[in-house]
Amino acid sequence: MAGAAPPVQRPRSPEGTALYEAIRRHYLTFLAEADATDCALPPFVTREFDKYLDCGILGRGFVRCRCPSCGCDRLVAFSCKTRGWCPACIGRRMADTAAYLSDHVVPDIPMRSWTLTFPSCPGRPFPHNLSVGKGISKTWAVTYLLDY
Repeated sequence: MAGAAPPVQRPRSPEGTALYEAIRRHYLTFLAEADATDCALPPFVTREFDKYLDCGILGRGFVRCRCPSCGCDRLVAFSCKTRGWCPACIGRRMADTAAYLSDHVVPDIPMRSWTLTFPSCPGRPFPHNLSVGKGISKTWAVTYLLDY
């Protein structure tokens, strides 16, 4: 595509989210109350909070990236890389795991996975009656095989 503009990357602004604001506003109070009741948080939990509050903030650390062809500079803030509650890092980890599974674990064959679920209603015998469950499953499987 000649002449196409490069894609614009908008930097994250975690400090503008409700989650970040709630944690920033109440974290120290939460720690103080936990310490006051002799229910101190384990160190890994406080580490997750601290890293999350620094995640994506340029003032907490960044790397400068320069495009060799056009010379454009971009500042990229460090991420927390935690598994707790950072939406950006959890999303990145989820995408990386899915890519790894797709590329290296799941065989490259035509495959389909189906899940049959029913709403939980008190009057229905299905969840507690094995023979009813087997009948429904068999009917579904036969119908499925006829369609494919």
